[in-house]
Parts: sequence; structure tokens; C-alpha cells
Amino acid sequence: GLLDAFALEIDAIRTQASFLYEQLTAATVQLDFRLQTKRNVLILIDMRFGLAMMWMAMGVCVASTIGMNLHPGIRAVSPEPKTLRNFDNWEWLQITVGTTLGMCLGLGLMNAGLHWSGWFH
Repeated sequence: GLLDAFALEIDAIRTQASFLYEQLTAATVQLDFRLQTKRNVLILIDMRFGLAMMWMAMGVCVASTIGMNLHPGIRAVSPEPKTLRNFDNWEWLQITVGTTLGMCLGLGLMNAGLHWSGWFH
């Protein structure tokens, strides 16, 4: 009678606790999966940012190396005001534009390659 009723009640509580434990375990696994997914997204963003900084650093390195040896072409002593017409040498502009375009092209190709490789799907 009474002991059987208590045994059934204890068994029901044990079954319910086991069910709650399984639910908690499943929720923990799901939370871990979500956290790992977010971590992977952050790693990929960090990688993309690092590669972009690498391209920019290469562009700055090229521009600074070449730019140290260029003269802008502005006459030191000129009775006329210094305007764009006083520039004799446009090499500096060609190198600046070329370096900038090369850097942008490299960044674009890198992003396209990463996108098409399937890393960012």
C-alpha cells in the first residue's frame, strides 16, 4: 500500500529528474554549438581584417620606399603662387594612384577569392 505509493512517487521523481538532466545536457550542447559558431565567425572576420591590413601595409611599404626618392617638382623659388601648374614632375601622382589602385585591386581579389572558396558561406 503506502510503501508502494511512495516507491512509485520516488520513481516518478527520478524519471522527471532524469528527463530534466537530459534536457539540460541538450541545452548545454546546443549553447556550445552556438558559441563555437560565433567564435568561428569572429575568427574569419579577424582573418579577413588581418589580410586587409597586410595589403594596406604592403601598399604603404611600396609608397614609402618609392616616395622617399621622388621630388614633387615644386620650384623652391618661384615668383608665381604655388599652383598645380607649377608642378614639373607628375611621377609622384602616378605612383600614388598606381599603388592605391594596386592595393584596392589586391583587396578586391582577396575578398573575391575568400568568398568563392566557400569560407564565408
